[in-house]
Amino acid sequence: MAYTFDQQVFCLNTLSNLSNGYTGSASQIAAQANTSITNVLNNPGVKSLLGNWSLVWGPVVVAAEGKALNTMYIAHNADTNQHVVAIAGTDSKSVLDWLLEDFYVVQKVDWPYSPHLSPMPMMSKGTSIGLSYLVGMAVENNGTHVHARDYLQSVSAIDITVCGHSLGGALSPAYALYLNDTRGTWAKGRVIKISCQPAAGATPGDKAFSDYYTNQLGANTKRVWNAHDVVPHAFQTDMLKQIKTIFEPHLHTPEAIKIAIDAIIVVVALKGYTQLMPAVPGFEAPICNKATDFMGELLCQHICAYADHFQISGFQSAVQQVLKLAHPFFTDGCN
Repeated sequence: MAYTFDQQVFCLNTLSNLSNGYTGSASQIAAQANTSITNVLNNPGVKSLLGNWSLVWGPVVVAAEGKALNTMYIAHNADTNQHVVAIAGTDSKSVLDWLLEDFYVVQKVDWPYSPHLSPMPMMSKGTSIGLSYLVGMAVENNGTHVHARDYLQSVSAIDITVCGHSLGGALSPAYALYLNDTRGTWAKGRVIKISCQPAAGATPGDKAFSDYYTNQLGANTKRVWNAHDVVPHAFQTDMLKQIKTIFEPHLHTPEAIKIAIDAIIVVVALKGYTQLMPAVPGFEAPICNKATDFMGELLCQHICAYADHFQISGFQSAVQQVLKLAHPFFTDGCN
């Protein structure tokens, strides 16, 4: 059975994370991810689920120490003329990725694309760094560097959905807002629908940022988060406190984690970090039977639960077969 559009978007997003399985220079990682994404999207079984999507820009990778820090690509559906901008999450093997983008919350910076606003929306420094990488990404075409926004302009895109999971769940709304705020310089008067499907993301910025985003793109945003997922509880202070008992009574949070949470709360107490569209309720995934400790449950709730929520097991198995993986793609599932 063909997937809904929301399922298609989530599947396309998961493919951006293929870069996290490769090592080398940015161009080497991008080339490997390009081959894998192309092979997956061309597979008849995948097409029967997702429809007629093809890779049209990227993937472009920012790498350090042989690992992907950020990855983004654009897919196009020739039948519906929809474009999806997919942004990868954290490469779990990259300590630099964790430090630079996920946890760099001690400092906030102004949102630079609408300088007239008051109060001024502010992002965490980590979100700002990640967004700057995404904005700067370009592919070379006959000696010309084509940024994602340039490509969308060149093909007169009118229906654009930006998506991401985990780190991508924080960066995708920031990138969607960037496209929205700069549309006057690239949309050329076209009426363009910019949508966003962020999943499992931490807070990109403060309350003014959350309010501004909701005002601009809230009507076209489907925020997806799991109430048992630790990551979306960061870095809003009242939600951070919930991490201390998030898996109880099934699993207790280790004292070391509680101490770390208290330290983070002290750091962000006056920053005013606020989740995007905070009124959106999270779905409640069941406790994972496979997990026997806090970190195992954390990973299950942050990854497996979303694959289960979107019901993409058919896609996972198809990708596993195409890429000859040892386990179903994105996760081996939760039992």
